[in-house]
Amino acid sequence: MHSSETIKVVPARYPLRVVGALVALLVLAVVIQSVAFNPRWEWGVFARWFFDPVILEGLGQTLLLTLLGTVLSVIFGGLLALEWGAYLLLDFFYSYTIAKEKGWKFLPVEIILYPAFHFAYGFGSLCGIAALPKFVRAEKEKKKAGDGR
Repeated sequence: MHSSETIKVVPARYPLRVVGALVALLVLAVVIQSVAFNPRWEWGVFARWFFDPVILEGLGQTLLLTLLGTVLSVIFGGLLALEWGAYLLLDFFYSYTIAKEKGWKFLPVEIILYPAFHFAYGFGSLCGIAALPKFVRAEKEKKKAGDGR
């Protein structure tokens, strides 16, 4: 099965796409021509009011507030995502510890129930981030005590 046949590749043709693109360009050209050259748009009046210093100052403040809101939402959204991740990690470790002590059959239920109860009552995310270092420290001390080191 080692034949050296050459396969001729023929590009696919889509004539309706070309027709659709031409129609879209025609519509766009008509709209641009209407907006640019119709005297009823009164571009002189638009320019006088749009470039007024008060309008430009308001536009600048709007753009500044938009940028500020975007930056703050990225920062606080990232912090909230980190906090929730820490809480869910704490939940997993806590569920693992309880399952190890009480029996492994409880592990799937605990991983679902702890976040559901805590987030439903609204205090779980704040408690999770505060309790994580204390929990990790306690686990390390527990391990050291169990190993006899």
